[in-house]
Amino acid sequence: MPKRKRGKSMAKASVKNKVISKKKSIFKDSAKNKNNQYIIDCKGISKQYGKNKVLSNLDLAVKTGEVMGIIGMSGSGKSTLLNVLIGFLSPETGEVLFRTDKGMMPISKSSKIIKTLIGFAPQDSSFYPKLTAQENLEYFGTLYSLSSEEIAKTSKELLGLVNLIKFKDSLAMELSFGMQKRLGIACALIHKPKVLILDEPTADLDPIMRRETWELLAKVNNAGTTIIIASHLLDELESECDTIAVLHDGKFSQIGSIEKLKQLYTTNNEVYLTTTSKNYSKLIPKLKSKKSFKVSNIVKIENSLIFHTPNTEQVLDYLIKMVKLSKDHIVKLTVSRPSLEEVFINSQKR
Repeated sequence: MPKRKRGKSMAKASVKNKVISKKKSIFKDSAKNKNNQYIIDCKGISKQYGKNKVLSNLDLAVKTGEVMGIIGMSGSGKSTLLNVLIGFLSPETGEVLFRTDKGMMPISKSSKIIKTLIGFAPQDSSFYPKLTAQENLEYFGTLYSLSSEEIAKTSKELLGLVNLIKFKDSLAMELSFGMQKRLGIACALIHKPKVLILDEPTADLDPIMRRETWELLAKVNNAGTTIIIASHLLDELESECDTIAVLHDGKFSQIGSIEKLKQLYTTNNEVYLTTTSKNYSKLIPKLKSKKSFKVSNIVKIENSLIFHTPNTEQVLDYLIKMVKLSKDHIVKLTVSRPSLEEVFINSQKR
């Protein structure tokens, strides 16, 4: 999406933009641009099962039009939080507020109104396996009291959006796993919600199906739909999300952009060096003993030397100088920020 700057490769971004521009979104009533208004505001949410406190006085605010990723260890309460957000579970303390045409409203006191604003696709299938793809969309449309004309029009558009037109008369149970995932998303979108909430939408999918799912979600979000995703596939969230919320011990330890989180948890950059000789036996001890800068985690992987440093410019100058003095030649010298996975691992140690 052109409006985002997430550090993804130009090739990836261009593919995504191309996919989005193929046809107009069906969500014509959605706001086209993100703004600083919050569409969801959770305050002091606590939830427990027996003596096990899963969520503890948790606060979360989600901006209109953003894609938010929620990450955490297995059993950290991600799915519980999503079920609280959709009103399926009631918290022991706190309140979930949604933005409606009448302003922010608590889901506990206006669940019928707010549930029309939310679409939810759980990790496990929520559709009916013995109904066809078309019949499932029609059924979910009736749950939201849509007219037969609205259901017919929107279901046709959704089947096209999720590439299931050819399979509209196939039983859901006969669809491939990837198709079932897309059908689940389509069912969650039948009423054109303002917020789409997804639990592990690409889990157990192959790389091609994952990419197709994210292309689908890009279309939906590009039309203004706010998306909240809980997932353990951190590399995908790093590429696709505007904001990441790190769930730890029942609370969010950090919430922010990828770059903000990286700056909070590490000032290091990763340096990759490959030379013609591929011999770093003399260079490694010199890097370790240098007093004017700091390097750590120095390893040789295949033909490259990889290490971390907070003193990037000084290290690069030193490497160029040393390689030249040794009459060697640099084949590749790159610098990158640490991955979201590294940030997440560091956040769990605190």
